[in-house]
Amino acid sequence: MNKVITEKMVNEQKLKGFGGWLLLPLIGLFLGAALYLVVIILGIILLSLEFSITNLVSLIGFILMLSITIFVLILFLKKKSKTPSYYIGLIWLGTIIGLINLILSGGAFGSFVWSVIGAIIWTAYFMKSRRVKNTFIN
Repeated sequence: MNKVITEKMVNEQKLKGFGGWLLLPLIGLFLGAALYLVVIILGIILLSLEFSITNLVSLIGFILMLSITIFVLILFLKKKSKTPSYYIGLIWLGTIIGLINLILSGGAFGSFVWSVIGAIIWTAYFMKSRRVKNTFIN
């Protein structure tokens, strides 16, 4: 019986920290923040060349998304217990923004479908994963 308990404890310790599939969202947060920063810089340049309300609203939206992404990234790195909820909220916010963009600009429906599929998969992972439960405990 003690051997079973010990093996379970060892397995749970292995499923702790930023490893496995949990590395992908972490990398995605870093890349997302970097991408938002580049888009914001380009948006400021565009706004200085051609002012329009649409460009201004887009720039404000990207600044908001950068702020939220950095906030979730900080929670992620500090392994805060609220991180899974905030991460799930962030990916669904991105999906909703994708839907709004699809409606307003008539973009590609296929990319929106992939966004929804990805959001569903990552939501399930963050809700069910043992590694997530063992990592975000602070």
